[in-house]
Amino acid sequence: HDEKRGVQLFETRKNDYEFIRQADEEVKKTYGGGVYGIPLSLKDDNPYRWIAYRRWLNDKYAEMLTRMYKNVKSRGDFKMFSFDPIAFHHPYDFSRAREYCDIVNHQLYPRREGQYTRFGFITKLIVDLSGIEVWPCAHVEEYAASFTPQEVLELVSQIFRNGATGLNYYPDDTVGKRAKVKCLKMEYYGAPDRWQIETALVREITQMNRPRLPQADFAIMYSCDSYGADIAGAIPGEQAEFAYLILGPYVGSWFKFIDDNQIARGTINLDDFKAVYVPYAPYQRREVVEKLVDYVKGGGKLVCADPLAFSFDVHGKDYAGARDELFGKNARHLNDSDARRRRTTALKPSRVKLGKGHVYYFSDNPFEKKLVIRKDYQAFFRDFQKMLGLKTGHDIWRFQFPMDLIKPIGTPSGICLTGNYIHWEGFKPLLINNVAIAGTYTYSIAPDGFADAGGASNVPFSAGDLTNRTKAPTAGNVEFGKSKLDDWVVSYKTTEPFAITFDLAGEYDLKSVELFYSHGGQRPAVTVEGSSDGTVWTTMGSVAQNDESAHDVRDLEIPLSGKPARFLRIGFAGRSQGNLLTLSEIEIWAKQLEAAAN
Repeated sequence: HDEKRGVQLFETRKNDYEFIRQADEEVKKTYGGGVYGIPLSLKDDNPYRWIAYRRWLNDKYAEMLTRMYKNVKSRGDFKMFSFDPIAFHHPYDFSRAREYCDIVNHQLYPRREGQYTRFGFITKLIVDLSGIEVWPCAHVEEYAASFTPQEVLELVSQIFRNGATGLNYYPDDTVGKRAKVKCLKMEYYGAPDRWQIETALVREITQMNRPRLPQADFAIMYSCDSYGADIAGAIPGEQAEFAYLILGPYVGSWFKFIDDNQIARGTINLDDFKAVYVPYAPYQRREVVEKLVDYVKGGGKLVCADPLAFSFDVHGKDYAGARDELFGKNARHLNDSDARRRRTTALKPSRVKLGKGHVYYFSDNPFEKKLVIRKDYQAFFRDFQKMLGLKTGHDIWRFQFPMDLIKPIGTPSGICLTGNYIHWEGFKPLLINNVAIAGTYTYSIAPDGFADAGGASNVPFSAGDLTNRTKAPTAGNVEFGKSKLDDWVVSYKTTEPFAITFDLAGEYDLKSVELFYSHGGQRPAVTVEGSSDGTVWTTMGSVAQNDESAHDVRDLEIPLSGKPARFLRIGFAGRSQGNLLTLSEIEIWAKQLEAAAN
């Protein structure tokens, strides 16, 4: 967001805002070869301005966060999180993260396509580049899609098989807020099936041993320079993700992501790797290319999947000489349009000997969405890895949390006589265990706060505010003005005792009463009585007064015992405090439908 704001500031305020002019000069001088400064607008298609600006911004952020980190650490033994990048991958300088945080965060947004593993890709990228603990924010809630518990288990397994040591959830009902129709606030209410496995996984990761990760025998280079060339708002290219997918989960090799920042700074030793893959790098700093050339000459193996790799340095200078040396003269004049015309499904990398090592060069990039899921491509890379002397079939790719962490969310036994029970799973309202009867209810004292839309006497279950929950999922959110609060609740200002009498239009073997309510300071004692004729009453259940404040909605189950009854009277005792008592819903449950009505 700040990246965009900086460009907008330069576009609109460069004539009257001294700071943004100074920033532009600094970008040009330090990162843009004296030529390329801040992009002229968010639509600026000059890649060299975007590269220079983003490198400057990364360094400024790292410097600022490092000052913050040192300040926080000087005050006590606190753990500090990184900033929280939005989902997808970004050319941020994560390899400096240990300078300014203890734990790296990053949002994870799934692809919603089962054959791809974006959670795993982003996690491993950040784990490898940062070299410290990573606790990503896993969007498994009602956000990108409505995932089943089994899918949640797999997505979180991806995080831990790729080296994360913790995670964050974002359990807000984002979809409901966007739709402005349903909004249950969070997973706990709308997706108890998913909430169960989410919380079970949290408990599991606090107790389990960390997965044992293999030793990487090759590297995949992530080019921050090249991905930094994208116009603002463009989704970053996916070549690095699909290199991860086919070489990792599909082939079973174990590698380490490195980036060009580490190579340029000399904080990574390329000689630690038998091979280095380059999935995408049309723009690259000269010192990085020179170190890759030295690596090959010293005996390394460079696998270049990008036919346009190292076409230009970050200041727009042609790399023809370096490309000749690395890839051979046949690759020298290949440009973007040529690459697109020549794109085939053939896998025939050329091999160039350079010093003691070799370069393998693909004229068509194999790391593309439609190709990596092909069995013949996977078979090729399995053999290719073995030819390079790299191991395949590592067990880590089979790591998964046990399926028995998923527990079924049971449905209640019995029948809801008021017909207003909703069972939620995956933010879907399921109308089960309900029966439609010609029941009514009557207030001894009419609500003097929010009144009941159905009246005060003989209110049909189909019309009353205490029994209208099944209409709520399609009614629209109160907070968006689609409905009013008094459409759904009744409330009492009076502190006098009152009762609500239900006529069930037949005798039932009753099981329980469920009250949904809130109160500002005191919930009165509640007594439930049953009767066959509405004259002689027998106590069937009760609960004592509760003085705990409950501004949020609470539910209260009152078990019932006794003979079958047609009438049920729910009595609320008087209150000593003048707080507002709000009733939102009442359910009456019978034990069996078969044994229910005469």
